Amino acid sequence: MTSPLIAWDAEGVQAWAAVAPQEGAVLVHSLRGFIDAGKAGALVAQQILDAGDAQRVATFDIDQLLDYRSRRPEMTFSVNEWTDYDEPHLHLDLVHDKESTPFLLLHGFEPDIRWEQYIRTVKEIVTRTGVGLTLGAYGIPMAAPHTRPLTATVHGTPQDLLPDAQAFFGTVTVPASAQNLMEYRFSQWDLPAINIAVHVPHYLAQSLLPAGRRARDPEHRGHLGTVDRHVGARR
Repeated sequence: MTSPLIAWDAEGVQAWAAVAPQEGAVLVHSLRGFIDAGKAGALVAQQILDAGDAQRVATFDIDQLLDYRSRRPEMTFSVNEWTDYDEPHLHLDLVHDKESTPFLLLHGFEPDIRWEQYIRTVKEIVTRTGVGLTLGAYGIPMAAPHTRPLTATVHGTPQDLLPDAQAFFGTVTVPASAQNLMEYRFSQWDLPAINIAVHVPHYLAQSLLPAGRRARDPEHRGHLGTVDRHVGARR
């Protein structure tokens, strides 16, 4: 018998129902995985979580989604005992932006396996919670010096939600990620989905890059500013 992929928290579901926007709610997602140069997306999620109290709405059964042998979580050994473990997780939380507007944050480890089932489950979340837009953030390595302001590529559908900004890419083929596959599937289902890819200097891709939260174009105003703008615009 297959176990459910997600467990809902009754109090969190009630809390979301009490404050959710009547229409156009936003789900922000940032996953730790294959694509996040400079940990730009992780910094966004952490800044959102640090801004106030998050309330758990649902939790994924991460054991069904991870291949521990290919991506082993870190443990800390001190003198003669294990003292810490980087606990894999994938949570859905109720959070608020700087204007106190509620939205949902999906954060944690990117699934290694069962991508399609994971994405269908996120679709169920969107339907159940009345989400009108999913918004992701991550970093990609680029041949750009750190001495210049960072830029970003905003991509997704529908096109009228995207800023009128310079295009940095033509047509390219790259390895897939669960985050980008979700955007692709959502476009096939006519569900609005946007991702913000910050261009991180390639030689800093493995480093923690706080500047990854800022982009040169005032239209972006960094990941968190973009989140705030989309959340606020859909009040």
